[in-house]
Amino acid sequence: MIRRPPRSTPKPSSAASDVYKRQVRNFSGQGAPGASQISIPRRNQFSAADKSENTDLSNQEMTFASDVLAFDKHKAIRATIEDIAKIQSNVDVVAEVVREQAAELALQVDKDILTQLKLCSASTPDHKIPWNDTSNDDLELADITMARKLLRDQSLMFDNDDYFMVISPAKERELLSISEVISAEKYGDRTLYKGEVGKILGFRILVSNLLGAKESLFYHRNHAAYASQAEPKFEKQRKPESLGDQYVVSMLYGCKVLDSGKRGVFVSDAHE
Repeated sequence: MIRRPPRSTPKPSSAASDVYKRQVRNFSGQGAPGASQISIPRRNQFSAADKSENTDLSNQEMTFASDVLAFDKHKAIRATIEDIAKIQSNVDVVAEVVREQAAELALQVDKDILTQLKLCSASTPDHKIPWNDTSNDDLELADITMARKLLRDQSLMFDNDDYFMVISPAKERELLSISEVISAEKYGDRTLYKGEVGKILGFRILVSNLLGAKESLFYHRNHAAYASQAEPKFEKQRKPESLGDQYVVSMLYGCKVLDSGKRGVFVSDAHE
């Protein structure tokens, strides 16, 4: 029996795709042919000093380090569509399959970036923290202010829109009960990210079903980096033995947490 595709219906997983790579540093295009990685430089922070009379200022040296982003994720999705399915279906089967392949590949990119976003610093002060309410693991204003403090201690000043708070759908009700939340409906003409529901204390709030029910992330855009070395590639090949065509979409990319995870905070019941 040959199963024919039904009329198009959106898949739940596709709705979450292509979110995180828009909120981290994107170095796509910097990976030259033949390179297997790129180095992302970072420098130390200067600090002001007091000047006493007849005393020279102490010299400060600028030092550089780098984070290495490897192009180590070569992902692909393959599907075979038999001729009879294309002939007897009442939808454009090829278009539907290619669309879903692209959506699932974007979703995989998000999953890989999310893995890096969770790699927050465990050095003192620990950026992997439990919920303030350790009894019920409810999201409270105290969790948000603690995350903000930890990021400000890293000289992140909340002076632009590059700060994000990501919660699971299970935490949305608790979040909306906090009076300090500004609904996204009140933003005016500002472009919203997929899943963006509001803003609080300088964080743009997004809801993602890729997070665990009792997880939340707070981070600056420079917390992680993403780069594609080869844009999505679509290929078609005839498969006579199946009386059909094979469609493959593939992509080569990498992602990396930056600065030892000091620009992000991961709140979870697993940290209690």
